[in-house]
Amino acid sequence: MAFAQILLDPVAFAAAFLTQLDGETGGQPMALWTHQQEDLRDMDPQIVHQDGRAVGKTVDIVVQVLHYGVTAQNGRMLVTTPNDGHVNKIIEEVEAHLQNSEFLLEMVAIDPNGRHRITRKPYYQITFKSGTIIYFRPAGPTGKSVRGLHCDRVLVDEAAWYPEPAWRALRRVMNRGGRMRAYSNPNGLRDTTYYKITQKGSGWKVYKWPSWIVPGSTNEYIEEEARFYGGRDSAGFQHEVAGEHGAPSYAAFNIRQFQACQRKLEKAYQVIRLDGEEFESMLSVDEAIDRMYGLLDQLEENRGIYWLGGDLGYTNDPSELTVWLDDERGRLVPVLRVHNERLPYTYQAALIAILDDHFDFAGLGLDAGSNGLAVEHILTTEDRYTGHQFTYRLETYDFGGSLTTGYDPQGRPKMQRTKEYMTSLINGRLAARTLLFPAVDVDPDWDNQFTTQTYSQNQGGRLIYSKGNDHIIDSTRCAVLRKERELLKQLVDDGSTSDAEFVMPLVTDNVFV
Repeated sequence: MAFAQILLDPVAFAAAFLTQLDGETGGQPMALWTHQQEDLRDMDPQIVHQDGRAVGKTVDIVVQVLHYGVTAQNGRMLVTTPNDGHVNKIIEEVEAHLQNSEFLLEMVAIDPNGRHRITRKPYYQITFKSGTIIYFRPAGPTGKSVRGLHCDRVLVDEAAWYPEPAWRALRRVMNRGGRMRAYSNPNGLRDTTYYKITQKGSGWKVYKWPSWIVPGSTNEYIEEEARFYGGRDSAGFQHEVAGEHGAPSYAAFNIRQFQACQRKLEKAYQVIRLDGEEFESMLSVDEAIDRMYGLLDQLEENRGIYWLGGDLGYTNDPSELTVWLDDERGRLVPVLRVHNERLPYTYQAALIAILDDHFDFAGLGLDAGSNGLAVEHILTTEDRYTGHQFTYRLETYDFGGSLTTGYDPQGRPKMQRTKEYMTSLINGRLAARTLLFPAVDVDPDWDNQFTTQTYSQNQGGRLIYSKGNDHIIDSTRCAVLRKERELLKQLVDDGSTSDAEFVMPLVTDNVFV
């Protein structure tokens, strides 16, 4: 194929100048799936995607960015997402392809100092020798970051979560005769622009890519996903796998209140990441403990009252431990997040004990899934941890169970579902601004999770929360409940209230008494 023909066709362009970035085919020329090729060659002015997970949406966006940057003359393209975490993932992919291709990097413009014209602050953008500029902007709550731009191409990722004020701003960004594409997994919300443009009569062309559209997808994989989300009819499966709107769902947290609680934290905030592969060569738990004690060298000296929340995984799911300072104004302020993957239970237990050595937690709360219970058993039974007295300070919470939160005037217990109660505690603190979070540019993962979790209601009235992107949230749930339980216990002990008004929900073998 002639060079000019390659440049005219985005699919041929990808095969000629882009490579596979990972997997067994890493380093080989990019081979796009049939459904991706159809999408990339479609010149319809308004296209919206209603997709499942892992179907190649990000690859399509990256191909369009690089193809447009190289071939358009003095063009303007905006790539926009609800928040920094989403847009940063696209930027990382784009940069990886630039570094892997001499041709693509050569197409980037050079400034008078001999550097590539890639701007990183306040927002990321690339200027190509063609005169074309690609803007990458997180929308934020109002779309302020995109105002003032005038573009011929607009790509929206995670469109189901794109704030309504930002959608209105996008209309003013688009030049007459331009083209817009919106990619997303549905989230079930009905009162959004994204939902409306996926409906007949909206004027938008709709692509639907369920997860099983990917070549090689097996029935076993789909069934495993169905089990994970609680069945094929569950909102999670419908949204994340089938790419359908499914049952109506709603935001679990007030996004504006959450964003009002994001701060440049006064206390130092840190993120530590651990991978189980780092410990595979170690012969004993003691050796791993010695290695993890080195983590304390990364932590600043802290004084105060601290709480720990944990959502623990092992093989398929990561673990998130969050450490919270209970400050003098009654606020819970995160000072540390430890993300680990594929870390054996014995090592996770050791990690929690090491953090306890440093912070001397007032209380610890863990999710009482199989992973959390395994770690709790190690911490409360092994002799090496006896001095920590975890039996008295560590609690595990069954997210699928219920707990007693008080008594009515007749002395009958008031029962609430644990996860719903935890969520209500968080929402109460968001409204009162007594639960703070790191600013987006410090740790975007908080924003990514708290602004995208939804819930739906089953026929029995139970709230079902979206899964798969919630480990930091669940860790927070545990910490907030652990703090709340201790607060109520102190009120009872001090005589400020009576047992008839409050009862601490003690958990024993999933029975709350």
